[in-house]
Formats: sequence, structure tokens, C-alpha cells
Amino acid sequence: NDVPLRDRTGKIIEVKALEQTENRWKPSKPTDDEAKVYKAAKGLLNKLTLEKFDKLYAELLQVGINNAALLRGFVVLVYDKAVLEPTFINMYAQMCQRLANDLPEFEDEDGVLPFGEVLVGKCRSEFAQVGNEPEREGLEELSEGDRDAKLRKMRQRTLGNVEFIGELFKLNMVGLDDVKMSVSKLLDEVAGDQDRIHPLCKLLEGVGKTLEEQDREAVDGYFAALKELSEEGKLNSRYKFMIMDLAELRTKGWKARREVAGPKMLDEIQKEVEKENRYTEKKKDDKDDGKSPKKKNDRKPKKEVKAVVEDDGWTTTTSAKTNQSKPKGKDAARVRGNGSRETPPSSPLSAVKPKAAGIGSSKGGFAALMMSDDDDDSDEDEDEDDEDDEDDE
Repeated sequence: NDVPLRDRTGKIIEVKALEQTENRWKPSKPTDDEAKVYKAAKGLLNKLTLEKFDKLYAELLQVGINNAALLRGFVVLVYDKAVLEPTFINMYAQMCQRLANDLPEFEDEDGVLPFGEVLVGKCRSEFAQVGNEPEREGLEELSEGDRDAKLRKMRQRTLGNVEFIGELFKLNMVGLDDVKMSVSKLLDEVAGDQDRIHPLCKLLEGVGKTLEEQDREAVDGYFAALKELSEEGKLNSRYKFMIMDLAELRTKGWKARREVAGPKMLDEIQKEVEKENRYTEKKKDDKDDGKSPKKKNDRKPKKEVKAVVEDDGWTTTTSAKTNQSKPKGKDAARVRGNGSRETPPSSPLSAVKPKAAGIGSSKGGFAALMMSDDDDDSDEDEDEDDEDDEDDE
């Protein structure tokens, strides 16, 4: 643009070129060579498994970490992978122990930088920022879903950090003073934020056994403070159960009730799959053989019902299996005395024996029964007439 800049009065403004000073700010963007090193290291860390550990570890040593800047960037990559993948955190801790012995030391303006010290320094700085993370800025402006997702990621990073510190402590890469300082800091912050109890219990769960062997008195003080917190009514029930589980773990010699999930070899996974398949097949075979428990819908088959046509023309139905009840009372006495059962008539009609109908007769059993009743009535009338005649005589 050839048009000069002018002020309000119309005077031309002279623009001087910027002068470059010696202490000017320079971007910390890695160079092309450094970016290639970080990309290769990150790719190897993503492929790292127990089966390929030795092979990929050898390639990691040859990736090109040859100065202090690359060492610092590489430590950040390893730390992020460890704290965000708690299942493989033990494997990353063992890898760091080997890297501390195999990687060379580099120097910069801060002095000599061994890998182990840089890693522990990263853990300390991250732990010191718990509760004051830069990511907390502007949380109120986010939506509820984005805010919860960001807080969840920060909590996961905090838990991963304390668990990684515990694993490094068991490998003698983190000192006793660092662990005791971390526990004391979390205990002091519980009064202002109950969420500190979760990382506190996680840290003591990992370092409790080793810490108790080195300083039992300090562990007694920690558990006394936790017991006092659990007895207060202000504490959330979820955190109370965490403290109870931690106390139970200590009473059982720091042996967990169930095995902690971790990385497994392919052979171990294959054996577990085969074991599960055998159990499933056995269960299926037992079901086919009828050994499985009967279900409510499995009922007994219905009894066969037969129809019987009697001589008198009536049709009656009888089951294939008749239920005969045991005799009671007088009937039982008859059975015991005579050896046979005599069933008394249950009604007047059942005591009447119908006259058999002749062959070709159209009168059935009911008609024969009615005729028998008429004959009985006529017999009674004749008896009364005979008695009257005798009286007249």
C-alpha cells in the first residue's frame, strides 16, 4: 500500500521498522528434526505391549534423543501415556526404570539432566498443581456437558499421577520424603475439598505396604486422621466407604480381595478364553443331558382320560390312574376286621339298585331308576292297605 499514514491533522506519520533485540521472545516450537523424533517416539509408545516390549524398547533407545530439549519433551510424552492409561502404568514405570539406566545424561543452562530426575521433577510439578490446574480457567463459561468432561479428565490425570508416583516409589525412583509430603498435602486439603480423599486413598493403596515397612509411625498417623474424618457427619458416604476399604486392606496385610487388572500376555489371554469356552460347553452339555434344574414351566404331563359307555346308555369318564384314598373311621375298622372295604351309601339315590333294562328296551338308566321308585311306592301302599284290613277284622 503506497498511501502514507496520516494523523488527524493530516501530517504524515513515519513508521520505523522493528528492531530485533538479543533477548527477544522466541517461539518454543520444535524444529523439523525434533518433530520427527517426537513423532517416532510417540508411535513406538502407542505400540508398546508386553510381547513387543524388548523389541520396541530397543528401537526407542535409537529414536534420536541426543540433547536436553529432546529429553524434556520425551519425558512429557512418557508421563502423559502413563497417567492416562492406568492399566499399563506398571509397565511404563518399569520402562522408566530401564530408561534411567540406559539413556545418557545431557547438560543445559540448568545443569546435568538425568532421565530419572527429569521424570520425578515432572511428577512433582504436576502434583503441585492439583486443584490449581490451568485447565480450570474459564470452566464457568462452558456448557454443563463440556465442563463435566473437562473435570473428569483432570480427576483422571490426578489419580494417574499419584498412582504413577506410587509405582516409581516401589522401584526406588521416588524418595520416601516425596511420598510423605504428597500424603500430608492431600490430608491438609481434605477439609476444603473432599475430592482429595480419592487420590489420597489411591496413593496409600499403592505405597502403603512399602511405606509401612519404612515408617510405620507415619502410617499410623495417616490412618488415625482418616478415621477421624470418616466419623464426621459432613463426609460423603462414598468417601467413607473408600476409607473403610483402605483400612480393611491394611488389616489383611495389603492384599487386595480381587486381583488388580493389568496388562497380560497373549498366552494368558488365550488360556482364559479356552477356560471360559470349556465352562460354557460343559454347561451346555449338562443342559442337553437334562441335568439342569427344572424350570417352572416344566410341568408333569396331563393324565389320559378315557371315556366308558355303560350298558344303561350313560357315558362316564375315568382317568388312566385313579386316586384311591385311604379309609378312615368306621371304614378303616371294616378293612382291618374283614380284610375288605365296604363303602356305605352316600345318598338315598346311590342305595337304590336300578332294574336292568331288557334287551331292546328304550328306557335307559334314569328311566329304570324312576320305575324302581314307583314300584317301591306301590309296595308301601299295599302294605298300608293290608294293615287297614287287619284292623277292620
